[in-house]
Amino acid sequence: MTLAMHPRSTRPTGADWDTHRPVITRLYWDEGKPLKEVRAIMANEHGFKATVKMYKVRFKQWGLTKNLSSRRVAHILEAAMDGKPTQLPVIQGRQLGSQRVKRCMQNLATAFGATIIPPQTVRKQSPPIFVSAPDIMRFPEGCLQAVIDFATGRMDGDSFGLSGPEYPWMEDKSLNVWHNSRMALTKIAEKRNSPLYFSLLNKAFDQYSVAIDRLEPTLVWVSLLCILLLAQVGEDLARTFVEYSARLCAIKLGPVHPLTRLWSMVRCMSVDEVRRAVVVIFEAYFASCQSDVRPGEEVRRVSIVHVARALLRVGAISFETASATIKNIEKEFKDRCVNTVDAEWYWWCRIFHCQLLYDHRKFDEADGDMPAIGRHLHCGNPDLNFDDIEDEVTVMTYYALKPLILEARGLMDEATRYYVASYEFTKKIRGHSYSRMVSVTASLEGHYRRKGDLEAAERIREEFESAWKTLVKVGK
Repeated sequence: MTLAMHPRSTRPTGADWDTHRPVITRLYWDEGKPLKEVRAIMANEHGFKATVKMYKVRFKQWGLTKNLSSRRVAHILEAAMDGKPTQLPVIQGRQLGSQRVKRCMQNLATAFGATIIPPQTVRKQSPPIFVSAPDIMRFPEGCLQAVIDFATGRMDGDSFGLSGPEYPWMEDKSLNVWHNSRMALTKIAEKRNSPLYFSLLNKAFDQYSVAIDRLEPTLVWVSLLCILLLAQVGEDLARTFVEYSARLCAIKLGPVHPLTRLWSMVRCMSVDEVRRAVVVIFEAYFASCQSDVRPGEEVRRVSIVHVARALLRVGAISFETASATIKNIEKEFKDRCVNTVDAEWYWWCRIFHCQLLYDHRKFDEADGDMPAIGRHLHCGNPDLNFDDIEDEVTVMTYYALKPLILEARGLMDEATRYYVASYEFTKKIRGHSYSRMVSVTASLEGHYRRKGDLEAAERIREEFESAWKTLVKVGK
């Protein structure tokens, strides 16, 4: 068929379109009929024939576009995920967007606690998609219960051996995220130009992806701790991690998963608002964990201890409350003590409480409990003797805390012995691949600098950075 068979005169003129505009508008816009049906009615009943492309050009000129661009849809759905009052634009009395988009927005708004604003007729310009945010405390309320239910639910199943006597803490990828993030961000805050600590932060980013895949019981409170830590370091770096985590969770878990909702909630907040919102969630999580602790629930008890310390650090609870909480968990482990695992956690709680005392500058009290802990960890042998060590993790924690207390009390030379011992012991059992190595190295280097021994400080720094570069190169 050639072009000559379609004379130009058969094409609808502007006057033709104007004549049939009321009918076309009624069918397509008011009655919501699909374009295919509108074309058939106009051709069969009104003798008006035009191509699909012609109709679409006219609809655009008349402002009768039913659907939104994919970019605009994404912005609107993101607003609903963030819990913001949200609405689809309205033109000539009709709300734009496909039925699928409308259903999706309604589901997201319901899940995230957003408000769907009723349609309002707008003829010249659509209303803004993002309206001013409500009071900050409304954000956590929108997804609070889902986050808490998910977090506590991960502690109730058998997927991770939670009903047994021992949870595999050393295999917990979420904790690796926390250890690496804490050390990297702490040091980045001190000297931001160090590639070593940014490479460690990069490892934490990678590990968070693995942690999301595993959905371990510790994932929610580790995520909350990371948010608080990031908020302390700086807004730009915090935003980077929050954006990364939000998109990662949306891809891996879907937009309605509680963890995705948590990160989506955080994305639209200022640093101060982040802190306030996370405290609210932490408090609820804390109460939930405490309300249902059954015999043998090691993970829940340990989580309570970590959360108590985190809440204290941000001023959400008093020192007395945090101290009493940890001592209660300590007593529960001691009273049960049906296996060696309970005994180990009892001593872990004691040293954790000493850390709490140190944090609040109660150095004498903290040091007063350390000798008994040391004798137990060394099986009756004196400190600095590592021949019969069984609980390596608690021993490393002990040797990280002991020199801090000694230095705080002015015993610098004695503190040096412990810093060096901690460094050598950790290097021996973990090597440079474990994040604890980063911590003990930084502690020893900092101690030497405070003593004025810059030569020793540089030697330790160079030794570790050399080993770390090798580690990163081989991809460990």
